[in-house]
Amino acid sequence: QDVTRYMIHADGADLCLPDPAFYEESNPVGSFLRPLFDNMHTKLFIAAGATEEEALAEVERSNAFEALIAAKTPSAEEKNDSSVKNNPMSMDDVAHISENIDLAAFIEALVGTRPDSINIVNTAFYDAFDEIYAPEHFENMKSWMKLHFLTNACMTLGEAFQAPVYELNMLMSGAQTLADQDEMDYTIARALFQDVVGQYYGRTYFGEDAREDINSIIESAMDIYRQRIAEKGWLSEATRKMAIRKLDKMSVRVGYPEHLPSVYALYEITTAEEGGTLYTNQKAF
Repeated sequence: QDVTRYMIHADGADLCLPDPAFYEESNPVGSFLRPLFDNMHTKLFIAAGATEEEALAEVERSNAFEALIAAKTPSAEEKNDSSVKNNPMSMDDVAHISENIDLAAFIEALVGTRPDSINIVNTAFYDAFDEIYAPEHFENMKSWMKLHFLTNACMTLGEAFQAPVYELNMLMSGAQTLADQDEMDYTIARALFQDVVGQYYGRTYFGEDAREDINSIIESAMDIYRQRIAEKGWLSEATRKMAIRKLDKMSVRVGYPEHLPSVYALYEITTAEEGGTLYTNQKAF
């Protein structure tokens, strides 16, 4: 709640289905969705080299593990209740959450330092941490981890992995045709280089002259606001100063960014001739 400080937030694990209630056998929406997602997941495992029998077994084990997580996951409505999300915990207490996994050491290795505390967003999940990540669930957990790797990476692994996802999206959205490969590739590239694409498009089709014209209009409007604020006698001196200060602090962004985020300078692309793939490049990014 202190906006002047950064804090690490620890939430529960992600689910494949949109709401934990959909994992209940009696839920009608879940009864409709589960077979659709199971079909997609089976196809992903087959695309990764599994036989149909092996793929079905992987999905069954993954579902068993995901059900444990769903039981400790708040509903979409509960997640919107900000009052239950603020649960600071000292790192000494974090170290005692699990007897199986050293979470404090993991967090320290992840961020490069040992924070004083973290915020536990989903307390029910961490209260049941060792029930979920128990040795007897290890085989199911491996299948769950493999499935989540495939669903996260599928869009960069080629058509065989993309097709099951787009087929499900078509069913969910009511679309009549599957997006062609060029459209899929563009969607991926835009997600990775949205600022670069935005800057190129803006410079090419909007132009610097139009950008300067709009900036000039905005600056003139802000000058008028400053003058009117200064002349309003019904405002106190302190209020006028604060209003003008707020105007002065405003940053104007028109058309496209002048400078790209510095992270793009860190991107190193390995071409296909050098052995690079879409997946390996995105992973490196």
